[in-house]
Amino acid sequence: MEQRVARWITHIVGYSYIVAAMLIALIWFIVSIANGDFDILLSTITLKVIFWSLLYIFSIYLVYSLKGKNIKRRLASWSFSALFHVSLLLYVAIVFDAGVAAFIIGIPETIIIFLSSIGLASCIWSHYQHHNGRAISNG
Repeated sequence: MEQRVARWITHIVGYSYIVAAMLIALIWFIVSIANGDFDILLSTITLKVIFWSLLYIFSIYLVYSLKGKNIKRRLASWSFSALFHVSLLLYVAIVFDAGVAAFIIGIPETIIIFLSSIGLASCIWSHYQHHNGRAISNG
């Protein structure tokens, strides 16, 4: 179940408006630098976009690379994914004063939050089942 949910999450990223906005910002930064505007590298917006973009990539990587990982890594990956996407949407809602609209515009992220929660629950449930099965068979 976890692998299926992870695969769904990695496919949903392609439909994200936030990812599209990050790509547009990256193109804007590259064009600005090409035109000699090196001050853009130190602007607050550039640093924020880079920060959130790197965390986004890291979040998706953690979920994408779950196969064969131990329980601690899987729990950490699912938890980070859910918390990161909630934080990202709350940040967008607050900074852009979008409120609940951020969760509607960010529907792919909202779905990722839901799927990450399912992945986390599945991970916990499979670990629980594994330990109960082992305790019964050893008992």
